[in-house]
Amino acid sequence: MPGKPYDLQALTYEIQQSLLDARTDAQDLTRAADLVLDRLGCDTAGEAWARLYTDWQALERGTLLSGMRAGQILVVLPTLRWHRSVGSPDEVDELLREAEAHGPEGRWKATVVATNSMSGLQRIETPAEMEAAIAQIEQNRDAFPVGSRERDALDATHAGLRAHLAQVGGGEDDFDSAVEDLARLRNSPAFDTGTRLAFDGQLAVFRGHQAVRSEDADALAQQVGELEAVVAQLSPDHMDRVGLEANLDIARANLEILRGRSTGGVFPDHSAMMATPDIGEVRRQIALLPREGQIDRLGEAGISSVSRAMFAGNARGVVEATQLLRDALDLLEPDDDRWIRNALSLGSAHCALGGMASVPRTDRPGHLDQGISWLKHTLRLAGGPAHPLWNTIGMALASGYRFRGDNQLFNTRATRLNHAESRRIGLDAMRAATWSVLLQSGTVHAAETGRRAGEQALGVARWCLTDGAHDDAVRALDAGRGLVLHAATVAATVPDMLDALGQSGPADEWRAAGGVAPEPAPGPPPPPRPPPRAPPAGSDAASSRHSPRPRTGGGCWTSPPSRTSAGRCVPWAAPRWSIWCPAATACPARR
Repeated sequence: MPGKPYDLQALTYEIQQSLLDARTDAQDLTRAADLVLDRLGCDTAGEAWARLYTDWQALERGTLLSGMRAGQILVVLPTLRWHRSVGSPDEVDELLREAEAHGPEGRWKATVVATNSMSGLQRIETPAEMEAAIAQIEQNRDAFPVGSRERDALDATHAGLRAHLAQVGGGEDDFDSAVEDLARLRNSPAFDTGTRLAFDGQLAVFRGHQAVRSEDADALAQQVGELEAVVAQLSPDHMDRVGLEANLDIARANLEILRGRSTGGVFPDHSAMMATPDIGEVRRQIALLPREGQIDRLGEAGISSVSRAMFAGNARGVVEATQLLRDALDLLEPDDDRWIRNALSLGSAHCALGGMASVPRTDRPGHLDQGISWLKHTLRLAGGPAHPLWNTIGMALASGYRFRGDNQLFNTRATRLNHAESRRIGLDAMRAATWSVLLQSGTVHAAETGRRAGEQALGVARWCLTDGAHDDAVRALDAGRGLVLHAATVAATVPDMLDALGQSGPADEWRAAGGVAPEPAPGPPPPPRPPPRAPPAGSDAASSRHSPRPRTGGGCWTSPPSRTSAGRCVPWAAPRWSIWCPAATACPARR
């Protein structure tokens, strides 16, 4: 029996009008997503996608009709994805190739590319997919003149994708450049008052991240004020309210932590975080969103609500808030990267409950065991140090093992085993910290990232010294020392070190990505230009899936040397590994 007839051209127009007419309340997104299902005569997003893709496959390929239909499906896809993440990367790529090769040229094609790229802003995707979306915009945005509404909208999408990619991949220079572009585009005539308000909120969130990174409490306090002003202007059911409130809570928590560090205290009595959130009201607001929007907001609200309850010392509130994270996990597929992020938060919350004074003493071990189990599973799913959360997960898990070992007062064997595991995982997490430094294409950000990694190395070294594991302590300290040295020479030395280790392919990839500062030309200095993007986190030059064979003898080692050799070595780092060069050798990293 044939399905309900549909007109994709008319449907894309209806979607645009429905969002232009409303575009503020959370239910507006749900209505737009439901509109697609109604016009296609389907009950679920999966059914709707299957019908669209199957009908397109029945068309003759290489025709104008096939190209236009592929583009129309890509325009509808972001709205359909508010219900459920549908369309595999291979299917989407196939449609995009057909639209680019056989659809109308010029503005039509650029609009299709821009709309399709919005998928990268809807949900966490792989760095490679994000890079591909950025490249597509760069190839097509010249169809619109600079300064036009269409071009500004495309450039804003481009900047948002770059900021998202930098958060996933760890490139702080890329992040800062994207934030600057978003700030410049904020006043474009392409955006109305409501959109500019959303810009202000997102910019405050991003600038708050920058302030936390540089540990600037005054700058963070300013962004907290900006976020408070934006949230105050949003209606109770605004689609962005829950997300911005969650980010505001996280910014407030970070501000209290920074202030506590500067004063030597913990948190001041007037902390804005002391009020426990109303979980019932949070749930009501989230329920208005379509399914995919609910997943993101449940995760964000869960993280911020756990933080607020912990600041208030409210163990019951922490337990209630973790249910938001569990609800998000129930809606996610295990291969969705958001599953890892939410599971990390849930495991960390249980570990924290294991040490809260307001939790009954008999319940604390159970929470701690549960937290460790969640974090172990999450670390396995992350796959390895190339994952942007590997270091965070590893250090949380190592701390959990450490705390559990400290509390095995009458079981010395259990204490020894837990402490050994904390050292092993902590040292392994340092590998990801190394790559985080190496992904920075500028010395300032490398220094900031190196400082944080150095603090981690010092903490792990303290554990090792407490346990009498002196060789492990040397490894941790040398790793931190190598990061500090590398941070001072980030761009100029990495390709040389890779070449010296016989890895010319990754070295060429790093150079091609723009990570090497060229020799200055004689004459006046060139005009300023945006910093180059570092190699993406998943690329060959920035990952360690194929570690090289360690060098021995007069060359360099790719793992920390023994305690007896460390004093004669100078540690360096490369995108795949850390290296230690004997002081007597002519290591190219020191040329």
